[in-house]
Amino acid sequence: MSERKLASIRLVDDITPIEDMKFVEYATIDGWRVVVQKGSVEKGDLVVYFEVDSWVPKSLIDMKFGKKPKKNNKPCVFKGIEGQALTSVKICGHLSQGLIMRIDDVVEKIPDFKARVQMVNGEDVTDVLGIVKWEEPNTGFGFEIKGVFPEFITKTDQERVQNIYLPLLKEMLSSSSWEITEKLDGSSMTVYHYKKSDGEVQSGVCSRNYDLHEFFKSKGARNVFWHVATKYNIIENLAKLGRNLAIQGELIGRGISGDLYELLDDEDYYVFDVWDIDNQVYLSQDERLELVQTLGLKHVPVLNNKEFFGDSEQLPDSFSTDDLLQLASRKSLINPNVIAEGIVFKTLNQKEFKNGRLLQSFKVISNDYLTKKKTKKNKN
Repeated sequence: MSERKLASIRLVDDITPIEDMKFVEYATIDGWRVVVQKGSVEKGDLVVYFEVDSWVPKSLIDMKFGKKPKKNNKPCVFKGIEGQALTSVKICGHLSQGLIMRIDDVVEKIPDFKARVQMVNGEDVTDVLGIVKWEEPNTGFGFEIKGVFPEFITKTDQERVQNIYLPLLKEMLSSSSWEITEKLDGSSMTVYHYKKSDGEVQSGVCSRNYDLHEFFKSKGARNVFWHVATKYNIIENLAKLGRNLAIQGELIGRGISGDLYELLDDEDYYVFDVWDIDNQVYLSQDERLELVQTLGLKHVPVLNNKEFFGDSEQLPDSFSTDDLLQLASRKSLINPNVIAEGIVFKTLNQKEFKNGRLLQSFKVISNDYLTKKKTKKNKN
């Protein structure tokens, strides 16, 4: 089963014209805006919506945008699937995020589609359509896998703000206190130490999905994840604490996501969470910040909440997802010469909202970052 609704049945909330555009217009789905051919869908239509980062099989749709085919014209293949990655793009100079496909067009490709899913708003059809999450390879480093990501540690991920129903988002922001941090553009890295009840000790360093060997067998060299963990003596220092913890953060630097922060001399590590393995919960903000200082590590930049909410922390009636997207477009506090990837909201007092959904955190990716990064890649 997929971990994220990369493709789902969704309701078109609105259709708005684009100035000076005769043949295209905007379709809005929750907080997402997608450039579509004029008249192709209408407000209130049920459609299939594909999120950015979806790897879409060529058998489903021959996309005219997204990740371009290789220059040698060989098919693009990811995880054994021929297709293309859906990314944030500019169409006719206007940002478009995601892809909308009419139900009838999906049925043409998959005749039994309607029989296999419930045709209701929000229905996840990721697996039915064979969609997988596209993850751009980090070309500057590699690793040898020791095993899957440990089951006793939760993986690092947050919901995109555009996927949160606006009334729920307003309720969340008004009803809870939030820590707001800069989202860093790198690679997720988890370091853990776990002494089990029988005395067995398990420790390691993980990428987003895998527990990693320390050394390359063929080269005898330490991989970059272990290099940084060793530089800060994280495992040794965790063992001294006498607690079963997993430190989670972002690995940035040379060869990692294009080294956005221009750390040309070495890699670095910024903590954003600490997972209590025994109690299966995240440490509170105060506990986390204190532990990061104790371990001699760096924490992701914490932003001033007043910049977002003002003194009253009350949202204006006109508040929308676009307000957060605008606030996310900012300079990085790691390197003020570059645009930050975005911001992350993390609740400081976990609570269950009216609809029973518990959201502990969510991310807001800067549209300026997405377009600037794409422009930079095209130039390279």
